[in-house]
Amino acid sequence: MRFSASAGSRRRDKYFRLLASVKVRDIDIAEYMIERGLAKKYEGDKKVW
Repeated sequence: MRFSASAGSRRRDKYFRLLASVKVRDIDIAEYMIERGLAKKYEGDKKVW
């Protein structure tokens, strides 16, 4: 498993959560989960709860 953050990108968000991509055997876990319907891509908009 590999964690990485892009050069020049923020490593933490405004709540100090770690921002990184996760790869296992060169598979991007976020893309893997989205393709299988296990996650949704964040579009940046606020949700009405």
